[in-house]
Amino acid sequence: MKRTTSAGVGRVRVALAAAVATVATLFVVPAPAAEAFPVEAFAFGGNSHASLTRAMLTRAVLNYFGISNPSVATRRAIDDIVAANEAVDGDQVSSAKHFDGENFGGGKALIQTHFSNTVALLLIGNPSGARLSFGAALHTIQDFYAHSNWVELGIRNPTRALWTIDSIGTVAGPREATCNGSTLTTTKLTSGYYGGEDRTPQIASKCRHGGPTDFGAGSGGINKDFNDTLLSPHATFHTEAARQATAGSRLFLDDINFSVGQFFTEELLAV
Repeated sequence: MKRTTSAGVGRVRVALAAAVATVATLFVVPAPAAEAFPVEAFAFGGNSHASLTRAMLTRAVLNYFGISNPSVATRRAIDDIVAANEAVDGDQVSSAKHFDGENFGGGKALIQTHFSNTVALLLIGNPSGARLSFGAALHTIQDFYAHSNWVELGIRNPTRALWTIDSIGTVAGPREATCNGSTLTTTKLTSGYYGGEDRTPQIASKCRHGGPTDFGAGSGGINKDFNDTLLSPHATFHTEAARQATAGSRLFLDDINFSVGQFFTEELLAV
């Protein structure tokens, strides 16, 4: 769940219009339109994108198929999904990819596109391509819980609204104050601004992402990527953010499984 440095450690054409039509009644697929938990476990402790994703997928293989010791092929498929997740941190400009800068519309549109691509690619027999889109979606989903104030608002369950037609909630306007340093001053949904990304705050009283890699103007921040306050101003919420990020990732997989059926989920995970 931790954010990497700016050095930071894909998009296939959707065929099969029928595949998209299969989920059209549940999912809106708009035209394509920061980062988070560390890429790997860190000395300060906490959860990483890789550890969250591996744990979720390993448990899903057990829950779906009764397999407690995944095959080499399944482990490689999980590795591919994890790698696609981690690759998102190579883009330190897109606020949408990391749900930074209150770009909730952009983040949601991106996840919806990945959902449709994953379904379509599975249905045309391209599980390798599906893993790329699926893994990238998981990164953005996980960042939502690490970078927004969802957890601080007292919400204790993840949301499917990140990829369905449902509303995520009321988002603070661009000129509404949301933070005084690391202290939230809003009950609306917000997320921190990160220096170098494609969205900048219109007023000074917006939340920062925070931490040593955020060089934007202002102080404090609300990221929960690490469980150490030297790196994440809201580190005390890290464990809950990681829990919801894991559960939210599983909801996304469950909805993929519901849309394509078990055979294609087996293909996704190489079972």
